[in-house]
Amino acid sequence: MQSKIARLGLLVAVLTSLCLPGAASAQFFRGGDSVNNPPVNQREFNMMVKMLNFDEVQQEIASDMFAVLQDEFGEMSSVAQEMQRGAREEFQRNRDPSVWREYGERMARFEDRREELGEQFWADVKILLTEEQVPLWEDFERRRFRGRAITRQEQVLSGVGVDLVILTEEMELDPEQQELIKPTMTQYEVELDRKLRSYRRIADEQAERAEKLGQDGNWMQNMDAYNEIFATVRDELVGVRAIHEKYLKQLTAMLGEEPSAELMERFNKAAYPDIYRDSYVDNGLRQVLELDSLSAEQREYVTALKQNWEQESQRMRETLVRAQREREENMRLQDMWGGNRNPEAREAQSNLRETQLRYYDQLLEVLSEDQKVGLPERPATDWRERDFDF
Repeated sequence: MQSKIARLGLLVAVLTSLCLPGAASAQFFRGGDSVNNPPVNQREFNMMVKMLNFDEVQQEIASDMFAVLQDEFGEMSSVAQEMQRGAREEFQRNRDPSVWREYGERMARFEDRREELGEQFWADVKILLTEEQVPLWEDFERRRFRGRAITRQEQVLSGVGVDLVILTEEMELDPEQQELIKPTMTQYEVELDRKLRSYRRIADEQAERAEKLGQDGNWMQNMDAYNEIFATVRDELVGVRAIHEKYLKQLTAMLGEEPSAELMERFNKAAYPDIYRDSYVDNGLRQVLELDSLSAEQREYVTALKQNWEQESQRMRETLVRAQREREENMRLQDMWGGNRNPEAREAQSNLRETQLRYYDQLLEVLSEDQKVGLPERPATDWRERDFDF
């Protein structure tokens, strides 16, 4: 039987194709599903080697097994992608949803074999484990599950795919800080694992319900039922995000001021990348402060300018986050493609763009022409101001 996880992702893609015209629907459909998602990926393999502390012999044997899996999946994936392209093109020509039923039937064998490859690989790996490594397997499996529980197409809420364990490991905390947060991180992993398994069960149940609804081909007539399914899954994702934020709050209360600020920054960039991505102003200010040619007066001015920018932009970004969360937690399927209609968010976006221009002008005003060389280019305020170089 075709993977329930893949069916739920396919449901979203198909409904998108029905609601969106031409290139937009094709772009979303190319977002990926199990066709492009091997049963074991490189990140999981590297994590296994590190967490289980494989020796050279174990790593060599496991690498050979992984290469075999990659080769077979690569061949399967190539065929499946051809089928996917063909089904999508046929649907775009005749808009007949029955093509997706036939596509699903054809893909059932792919899904079954994909799952078999993964199960066999992990079973073979466990044979390699020493007595000392066996107790570590549960922690590894739990972390691997976290990375797989919510597929990319199911991540319709910001931040549900964030992993606080990974974020704190990337911070390279000192040994005392690591020991301090260890009990909290263990609680986080256990509670998150429980919630993700509940989510996966409910999402699979809703996928079966959606599959039955789609058997008559009346996708649009069944939109109310699909929205009910979508709302059920969405609300479970809200619960996943709440766990991340619950433990984020605990961690920032435990760590000192600087590591807490760093953790919050890492979380925001991971959870809301479009909002917290560094802008040309962030990069420009940082780059200027690295210049050896700055005078004392220039450095003092730019340092103060950077502090003011960070405070002012943070307020606008927080407004955008609130609007985005409100939209996500109340959206229906058809709302996923309608843009942000929240007036507060539109105003905050406009204010942010204007503030960026104002701060960048203030930065450039105090620099010499030589100091401006290599700074990020300020984006055009009107797309007509841009053109190709050829």
